[in-house]
Amino acid sequence: MGKARFIRKMNCTHLPNKYLIFENNKKILLEDGVTEVELRPGYHTVYVKERKLCSPLIEFEIMEDETIEFEVGYTISDLRVLFDIWAAIFKRHNYMYIKKRV
Repeated sequence: MGKARFIRKMNCTHLPNKYLIFENNKKILLEDGVTEVELRPGYHTVYVKERKLCSPLIEFEIMEDETIEFEVGYTISDLRVLFDIWAAIFKRHNYMYIKKRV
């Protein structure tokens, strides 16, 4: 089995919010800090969601005994309160990000 490690970028304004990771449409609660999930080797899709806002979908391949790290967070800074309405209407699928670490 391979492992996917999701690292939540800590940000004081976002701490109370619950992040959900969807790996091949399977829901995983993302804890504060680091969450690790075992995955079968092969191709997978993943995105992160919080309320009605989400990141773009990304695809990746994982091999046996491989660990892949992803960083997740918001695309805007601590001033997000000013942008919540705008983001919810116009930028729902780019409000958050998930990116593979190299």
